[in-house]
Amino acid sequence: MLLSRNKMQVARMELGKVVVYMVDGDWFEIKETLQELENLLGEQFVRISKSAIVNIDSIKTVKASFNGTMELYLENGYEEVISRTYRKQFKERLGVK
Repeated sequence: MLLSRNKMQVARMELGKVVVYMVDGDWFEIKETLQELENLLGEQFVRISKSAIVNIDSIKTVKASFNGTMELYLENGYEEVISRTYRKQFKERLGVK
């Protein structure tokens, strides 16, 4: 797998496949699972749900939602939801209380 970590914004499960979205708008499917990808990517990336991993450097804003989740907005305009399960881990990685 040849991924430029700097250019990757988000990896998501879509219809049973892992799809990686890049900064420039390109996207492609990869063979690895999200768990395998998470282990390969390192500290620059954080799991936000069962179905998504994001590049911390690509986060534009984060908003709390009324139902306990958080909404994440990336530089490319993508929106993702940080599930309640991963909210604590996400906040810890960003140094937020």
